[in-house]
Amino acid sequence: MKLKPTVVKARRTLIALSQEIQLEGYMMPDGRYTLNPTSLAKAIKKPRNSLLEVLRGKSPEAQACKGFEMLEIEGVSVEGGGNRIKPIPLYMAAAFLRYWDFSETTQ
Repeated sequence: MKLKPTVVKARRTLIALSQEIQLEGYMMPDGRYTLNPTSLAKAIKKPRNSLLEVLRGKSPEAQACKGFEMLEIEGVSVEGGGNRIKPIPLYMAAAFLRYWDFSETTQ
């Protein structure tokens, strides 16, 4: 009898971007915290593909993300089912928010 391989999954968690904005994030199997880029964009009222604009930008905020390729992100299963996610690390989420001047979008 063959054993099924153990599938390592991300755990859902709540990540506070500010007192007003909390997003569902993910704790990865290695303990890192990540966010879904689509949910992040939606929270600050930006188009869902706006992370690509940041990745292509030349600003200091965009430079923090250089070398990061969305296509290289491996999909991860989430505990409790649902679709596989392609999360971004928190340092990239912070650069994304600075790029879009997060302080103005929350006023």
